[in-house]
Amino acid sequence: MGTYIYVGSAKRNIRSRVLRHIKREKPFRWHFDYLRPQGDIWTVETFDDRLDECARYQQLKNKYRAQELVKGFGSSDCHCSTHLLYLPD
Repeated sequence: MGTYIYVGSAKRNIRSRVLRHIKREKPFRWHFDYLRPQGDIWTVETFDDRLDECARYQQLKNKYRAQELVKGFGSSDCHCSTHLLYLPD
């Protein structure tokens, strides 16, 4: 099993974006929408904008010593390899 961390940005309407991502049934629009039906969300954590999503991703990857998964996941508009992290149990 393990824990997955997805890092994204919502420059506006963060509450609406998070509520949409939590829903299981919805039209698929973002990469996360395809992942969502496969698991449960235990925690949602938001951060201020001192770091952009790529820098925040690197920060969390280093902090948790996480593995990168699925090349291109959530990172199609930047130069990161992915924005999906995995922490084994």
